[in-house]
Amino acid sequence: MKARDQQVVGIDVSKKTLVVSSYEAAKKARAQCTVTQDDAGLSGLVKTLKRDGVRLVAVESTGGYELALA
Repeated sequence: MKARDQQVVGIDVSKKTLVVSSYEAAKKARAQCTVTQDDAGLSGLVKTLKRDGVRLVAVESTGGYELALA
């Protein structure tokens, strides 16, 4: 997979929510959503990232709240 074909995801972390932003270079498409920082939200996020074939995720380090994503 070439770099220009990748979908890149960045996650802004807080105590109760994750703001997920993605960019797909090939389609020049951007998307953003908010998920809850709990089992249901994290499970749904992981399923979506796997389904979409995301290989690169950048996570903001915020007071340990990011550890649930590790």
